[in-house]
Amino acid sequence: MSPDGERPVRAMTKDDMDLLAADFAAAARRAQQAGFDGVEIHAAHGYLLSQFLNPLWNRREDEFGGPIEARMRFPLQVTAAVRSAVGPGFPLLVKINSSDGVEGGMTEDESLVVSQALAQMVDAIEVSGTTYGKVKIAGPEGHRCLYARYAARLAELLDIPVILTGGNRLVSELQGLLDTTDIAGFGLARPLVCEPDLPRIWQRDPAYWPRCVSCSRCFPEPGRRCVLQAKG
Repeated sequence: MSPDGERPVRAMTKDDMDLLAADFAAAARRAQQAGFDGVEIHAAHGYLLSQFLNPLWNRREDEFGGPIEARMRFPLQVTAAVRSAVGPGFPLLVKINSSDGVEGGMTEDESLVVSQALAQMVDAIEVSGTTYGKVKIAGPEGHRCLYARYAARLAELLDIPVILTGGNRLVSELQGLLDTTDIAGFGLARPLVCEPDLPRIWQRDPAYWPRCVSCSRCFPEPGRRCVLQAKG
């Protein structure tokens, strides 16, 4: 069973893993052929590659389980396959948890190990965090720039850009991070679902506070529609 006891699971075979790495590579190649500017491998938020990194999920007793150097082997295999498929000149990013944010999960120190290995193959790393505990950002007094400390720590170690995602809401704070750390840029997701023109609004009014409160009610909505869009 899965760690939450709700889903039956089985360990992937080596053949399964080889096939899936090839599928990742083929998908990236199709995106490249279709004219996309780059691709990002999602190794965060509890998805499959994140599960390999998380010892609560990854209980394997072969070369893919145990210490972080073993748990990261399959994410590295996937990344290498994608890089080979798209070539050295095509932008390739990866998203990774700063930590799994739960006792017994991947730690920040382990994430640094994985990120430094990934940095040998990718052009940028996007830092996010766990989905095990939801953080609601209800206003200026709430949690912001949730993983900035880790992202700044990682950026000092890498020669490629580090992008910070999670709770990015206040332009002055983002500018402050640009001015005082090696963080290269910022990711936005749900705020753009709520207000697709948010960057343009910020250009006019840097003090503007976005309407998004990270309620996640956009996820079940058709087309990822924000439930706040009808208001105002």
